[in-house]
Amino acid sequence: MKRIFLAMSIVLTSVGFIACSNEEVEATSTDNQVNEAAQKAELKKLQSDIAKLNKEWLEKHPVALTRGEQDYESTDEIAKISITGADLAGAFIGSSFGLHGAIIGGVAASVIASWEKEKYGSCSSIQMDYSDADDLVFNKGVSVETFDSIGYFHNKIIMNIGMENLLNASMDEIDELVLNSTIEVLGVQDEELSIEYVRNNSCIAFFKENIGRLNKAETPEEFCNILTENKDISREEVDVIKTYMEGLSTIDNTNGAYTKEVLRTIDESKLEPSIATELKSGVLVGNASQKLWIVNP
Repeated sequence: MKRIFLAMSIVLTSVGFIACSNEEVEATSTDNQVNEAAQKAELKKLQSDIAKLNKEWLEKHPVALTRGEQDYESTDEIAKISITGADLAGAFIGSSFGLHGAIIGGVAASVIASWEKEKYGSCSSIQMDYSDADDLVFNKGVSVETFDSIGYFHNKIIMNIGMENLLNASMDEIDELVLNSTIEVLGVQDEELSIEYVRNNSCIAFFKENIGRLNKAETPEEFCNILTENKDISREEVDVIKTYMEGLSTIDNTNGAYTKEVLRTIDESKLEPSIATELKSGVLVGNASQKLWIVNP
């Protein structure tokens, strides 16, 4: 039986974007501190708005599970924490460095989580299932130059690596797998597509060090509390992505319709453009990851 990976791992990829973006920022003045407070308040409002959206959509578009899937949901540990969250948190990694850095972050977090889950988790088999670009790119068509395509390239790069190559690699070899596949698929080379960028990125290092704990977390709160141990991730940012994750876990997201509404909600917020872009990038990767990872129990 195939089952799409949903649950907390959705959070992990997205939060990675924010973590590394915030590394470069220090609130050193009163103006910065006031602005930071205003943005935190806006993030709390956005989280509330997405929660309301979830409630409305859940009533009209709940996920339809078979009896076997319901039994699996309640008994298998893999249903508690999934790789999709790794993708979301990692999607925040490097967003301040541009599209290619963001793609690297999402892919790295995703394959680290899937590698650890397959090596040491309780599920019997993790597999990949590529999704059509029409379900992943909503606005401008596929392009290596637009953030709207980040989910499409995220999936394509991971499929290019392949599960066999991933499982035959050591944790130390994952960096080169990710980098080489990214360069091959994108067909470009720039400063963030370097082995030094991948190996020296503190956020990717955080995921490597903590992925075992994250994969074993049994509740959303436990999972998110581990994420916020990274000083570059605010609780408010984690909570926004966590709320989106909860929606993906329970709402029918066929053709990305629910994801499109979340993107619209972010666009209507009063967040600074840079923060909104980070969030939307994570949401797009979460949408793509939901369609990529499957499990055979």
